[in-house]
Amino acid sequence: MFEQERLDAPYSAFIAELHRRIAQARGTVAYQQGTHPLLYWPAVIVFAAMLIALAMLIVRALQAGHDERRGFCRRVRAALFIWRGGNFLRPQSAGPLSPRRLAGAIDAAG
Repeated sequence: MFEQERLDAPYSAFIAELHRRIAQARGTVAYQQGTHPLLYWPAVIVFAAMLIALAMLIVRALQAGHDERRGFCRRVRAALFIWRGGNFLRPQSAGPLSPRRLAGAIDAAG
């Protein structure tokens, strides 16, 4: 239906060069990465509470002797939830970011 051009390589090259030039010029840019701590840490606490509740539900289901096939499916869904939730929260942690580190990370990825 339509043609779409990949722009990730040129964009990565642009960002790497931009940060390399800022680092060379010793610019006074303040880099911040991630989500604001007032949003990030409550999300981490809610995620941890959900993990604890999920673990308690799995233990309770095993103690009650529920059907193993349904239990296996629930554990697989729980593992996927943990994996996806953890992957969402991990890069969102807030903090300062160095332009040299950012340029190096882009170079390593590209």
